[in-house]
Formats: sequence, C-alpha cells, structure tokens
Amino acid sequence: MPDKIWLSGVRQLEKRRFLFPAALSVVGILLLISFLPFLLKFLGYEYVPSGQWVSDSYLPSLVVGLGLAALFFVPGAFFIYKRPKKGRDNTPYLLLFPFVGYAVGRIITVISIPMIIALLSGYQIAHVFTVSKSDGLARGKCTFPVSLKELPWFYDNLCYVPDDLRARMAPGDKIALAGRGTRFGVFVEQLGGLR
Repeated sequence: MPDKIWLSGVRQLEKRRFLFPAALSVVGILLLISFLPFLLKFLGYEYVPSGQWVSDSYLPSLVVGLGLAALFFVPGAFFIYKRPKKGRDNTPYLLLFPFVGYAVGRIITVISIPMIIALLSGYQIAHVFTVSKSDGLARGKCTFPVSLKELPWFYDNLCYVPDDLRARMAPGDKIALAGRGTRFGVFVEQLGGLR
C-alpha cells in the first residue's frame, strides 16, 4: 500500500514538471505571435488592418483577450508564489499578468492572425480609410504622418506620406491604401487620395 501512495506522488510530480514548461511554452509562442506586427512595422512593412475587420473583431478579440488573461494569470501565480521572496511581496506583479494576457489576446486576434494570413495568401487589394489628421507634425519616429480614423493605437498613423498628397488631405477626406493583403488588412505599397 505505501508503494502505491509513493507512485501516485511521483506521477503528480511528473505531471507538474510537464505542465509548467508546457504552459510557459504556450505563453512564449503567444508572446512571439503578438510581437510580430511590431517587428514587421519596425522593419518597414506597413500593415494596416481594415476598419471593417477592426469593428467586426471586437467581440472575438474581447473573448480571446479575457481567455488569455486567465491563461496568463495561472502560470504567473505559480511563478510568483514559487519564487523566493527575498524580503518583498511579489503579489503586485501578479496583477500585471492578466493585463499582458488581455493585450496579447487582442493583438493576436485583431492584427497578428490577419497579418499572417495576408503574408501567406494575400492578393492585390485596396482599402479605403478616413483621414482624421494630416498636419504633418512628426510623432516620435513617424515623420510626415497622416492619421486615420477607426484604427487601433499604433496603426492609426501612416508614416512617410509624400508632401503633395498630404497637402491635399483634410480631416474627413478618404485615402486608398493598396498592396498585398486580404479583406482583413493590407501591407501598404501604394496610397492615393480620393474625393
């Protein structure tokens, strides 16, 4: 009888040793997928999600975001409470994990997955957006920007728009962004104003 108790304890320990690295691997893969849009934008590939997709994906991205908030909370709690405290309370750090999980879920749903689809099976397409600002004042490293309505933060500015096109733009004007993409968004190769 004592052998059976000992064996079940070993199985429990083996299961824990497998589950924790697996959970960390899933979290790591999700973080990499959510980082892809920022990396491609940094490398100069301007991807813009379509306004229709941004509004259509609100509820699914909310559900995925909340699910990943819970998923990030569990390994985060395990990690925080199994670490030595070294004289301080690590509980405030635990509050960070659900927010990171929520942001990762929203980014993956609204931007990363459509961007990967556009990379793998995109075709020539154009999307029309409404200009919210075209004053040309540099915002960070984005010079000669045109701000677009209905888009999430970080994707609402189109950088390096030529002076002649930007000078003709006013708030409320339409701009067409063409390139390789899908109905979910486009990698911008050409742009032009519409009246």
